[in-house]
Amino acid sequence: MIRGKIKVDVSFLDDLENRLRLNQAPKVKDLVAAVSPKGIPRSLIFRYANLLRRMGGSYNALKLLNPIIRNSMQSPSNLEIIEYAACLTKLNLCDESIELLNSVRDESSPELHFERAAAYMTKWEYLFAREHLHKFLACPAIPEYRRRVGELNLGATYVHTNEPDKAIKILEHLLSRAKKSRFHLLCGNALELLGQAYVLKRDFPCATKLLNEASTYMGISNPRYILYIDKVRAMSQLLMENNSKPAIRGLIALRSQAANIRDWNTLRDIELLSAIATNDIKKIYDLYYGTPYPEYRKRILAFWGKPLPLVISYEKFIGVKQDRPKNIFDISKGLDLNSRHQLKVGKTLHRLIQCLTTDFYAPFSTTRIFSIVFRGVYFNPHTSRQQVYEAVKRLNQWFENREIDLQVIRGYGGYRLRSKNGYILKVDGSMKIHSRLDDFLKLLLENSLTQNFSLRAVVERLKLPGRSASRMLTLATEHGLLIRHGSGRSTSYSIS
Repeated sequence: MIRGKIKVDVSFLDDLENRLRLNQAPKVKDLVAAVSPKGIPRSLIFRYANLLRRMGGSYNALKLLNPIIRNSMQSPSNLEIIEYAACLTKLNLCDESIELLNSVRDESSPELHFERAAAYMTKWEYLFAREHLHKFLACPAIPEYRRRVGELNLGATYVHTNEPDKAIKILEHLLSRAKKSRFHLLCGNALELLGQAYVLKRDFPCATKLLNEASTYMGISNPRYILYIDKVRAMSQLLMENNSKPAIRGLIALRSQAANIRDWNTLRDIELLSAIATNDIKKIYDLYYGTPYPEYRKRILAFWGKPLPLVISYEKFIGVKQDRPKNIFDISKGLDLNSRHQLKVGKTLHRLIQCLTTDFYAPFSTTRIFSIVFRGVYFNPHTSRQQVYEAVKRLNQWFENREIDLQVIRGYGGYRLRSKNGYILKVDGSMKIHSRLDDFLKLLLENSLTQNFSLRAVVERLKLPGRSASRMLTLATEHGLLIRHGSGRSTSYSIS
């Protein structure tokens, strides 16, 4: 435990770096309590924030950097921007992270490409991530350990897109160098991914050998890494034994482990493998419509390997099991089909219930909800959480006042939508959630701004501040809703 107030200087940061590498870093809450942000020299804020994030204190690091990044009177450095974006990614604010990274004009920084890749990997967009990892690895003078991490992530992208031969080539190259440099954790990670690649090739003896070696590097150091190895072992056993009952039981036994450490994507993988092993098409549908990542949906279809007729809307049951519950809530319309009570379509409470029904497996953190419900708005570590709390409170009050048996609860790992007696949620199969960009586009149409209109015209007709109008135009262009013509003062826009 840290006692007393600490002066942040170079020697303190060097010591903290060494303690972090030795797995002897102090608890984040103790460190934050002992350090006054006002006493940190501007030249050291970036490095201190970087250490905080790596210790698990991404939110604290974000709060530290926010006054620099989001203050028009400040001029943040590229390193400060990249570190802030890294914190956003850790907090599931990936779209804002990517937008911020794209604002950096100097492409020479390796970390710019690495953090872009990290944001896309968090979104399961592995093809985009791969593009930026190649750019990262092409940069000169990257520290050796960092280069090996980049190679590991590149190999992982090929595993996730079912390209085992390409993954093996990269990971075997990485493994030989990591062993020479005694990067033990990287060796364990590379061996686990190699095990997955050989399982995909159905070379089970080789996969078993690699996974056993991975275990010797991992030991009992991290339950998450042990779970990854056990999941691949279970997958290998399923395929070797043609989905035998003991193999299925071994896989299902890993569910609680994944839930206990809140590794929801591994839980999703386990459910996918068990659904395939038991030929459970109902679970496959649950996985498909209960997964918000288009690339993971492709993975489901590829692993299933059989035709899966898709539907416009999918009915998901929550609550106590009944033969056929009478209560149905149409999520896309915000409409309770029995009472006919309806949320205002496209407004905050409607976007919130849409958000909470995009993922049937992972609960929603406050930051993840904010990124979806308030899309297009910058996250503010001082006020945005309260916006989410208030929205949840209002939605629960709306349910209660209308005697609708639904409730947003905050529990293990985040927020979920629950029902005591059972409800059917009619979910939009396209995953489309109404956003502020939709409202912006509607305003443009209502004000006859459709072809070759300027920023000035948007400010004057929509009565928006200049910065807000500029940002909405940029976001709408990035999302393909608008086409940009020209540059500088002659820039104009058209609806695509």
